[in-house]
Amino acid sequence: MPSSRHDELTIHTSADPRFTTRAVVEAPSGLFLVDLGERPYSENEGVSYDETAFLAAITDAYREGRGKPVDSVDEAFR
Repeated sequence: MPSSRHDELTIHTSADPRFTTRAVVEAPSGLFLVDLGERPYSENEGVSYDETAFLAAITDAYREGRGKPVDSVDEAFR
């Protein structure tokens, strides 16, 4: 599964189209599933997917306490 660093967090995503609104945030306190419900798109690009905006939105949602604890990254993408 693809992962990237955003600030001090590691964010795990899935290439599976069923899971394009969710990510697992790996933080010092554990793993947390964050589901945005929709994917952010770039305003100036029309409908093109904006990965930077997605990672920022996932990070913001996690910091707002919207993450659900999970035992593993794989668990979130089944």
